Amino acid sequence: MVKFTEAMDYFFRVFTRDIQLKKAYNSPNTLSTYDYALRNLLRYLAEQKLDKKNEDNQEETAKLMEKIDLGEIDEDRIKDFLYHHLKQGARGSTLNKYLYIFRSFWKVAHKKYPQINNIIKDIDRAVVKKGPSPHLSEKHIRLFLAYLDQLDPSSPLNFRNKIFFKIIIKFGCRISEALNLNRDALTLTPHRIDIRFLGKGNKVRITPLPLLTPDQVAFRDEMVHYLGTVLAKFKPKRGHEKSLFLSKRNVRWHRNSAELQFNKYMRALGLKQYGYVVHSLRHSLASHLLNEGVGLPTVSEILGHANTQVTATIYSHCDREHISRGMEKTF
Repeated sequence: MVKFTEAMDYFFRVFTRDIQLKKAYNSPNTLSTYDYALRNLLRYLAEQKLDKKNEDNQEETAKLMEKIDLGEIDEDRIKDFLYHHLKQGARGSTLNKYLYIFRSFWKVAHKKYPQINNIIKDIDRAVVKKGPSPHLSEKHIRLFLAYLDQLDPSSPLNFRNKIFFKIIIKFGCRISEALNLNRDALTLTPHRIDIRFLGKGNKVRITPLPLLTPDQVAFRDEMVHYLGTVLAKFKPKRGHEKSLFLSKRNVRWHRNSAELQFNKYMRALGLKQYGYVVHSLRHSLASHLLNEGVGLPTVSEILGHANTQVTATIYSHCDREHISRGMEKTF
């Protein structure tokens, strides 16, 4: 018998070492994503063993998670897990991410424990149409902000969601950058909010938000309330004490959960048909700034792009919108 948790411990020792040797650093987001995916599978397998009357018992689930035998898991159970998430609204790219992580895990596990078959290698990836995610129109951004403001403020999870999505909308950061924020990454003054983001390649950038409008000042007040009052209602587990955004299980909030919450809000607003994803909020700020005449180098720096060519390629639609508006005035 090989316990799933034992194989996970070995996998992360090997994975951390190899990534460190290859890139000279370990991305906390990558490690968190791998850990979340594997524990999500482990939790799913444990819950399948529970009686329906006990399925909400987290303590019983945790005990079962420690007992799962890696050798008991076959290809059909992995497919059942993926299908379960597909029915919950997961995209093909999410399923492929799970498969990629599971493939890496089982490859290492098979090498360490030869009696464990590599059950992932024959599962096909989902076909995903690639293309840039759409940006929300200014009208839809306003609708979303108004929706966030009407969430029950007495719920710590609701308040967390509001602050999280507002940071992405106002600062144009990546979802991973927002999730990786620690509490000390924020500096709040009466006239400005500074946030220190850890971007791709471990590059740090500090983005300032001047408080020039009533909405921006109100956002600063919400941030003060979140940091001083709401976060105290969470009880972070060991190793997650610095996290700015925590889950209901009191660990750093994960991308999949944030995306599911965003999809829930889009359905409530009747905007699901537009195909918006969380990353669309980042596109929305960039498009808005460019259309308002903010220079390409400035927008590139705000987004944390390696160079302005990346920005120009992604947001070439903004130039077309300028041309379209100009043509409205032609003879």
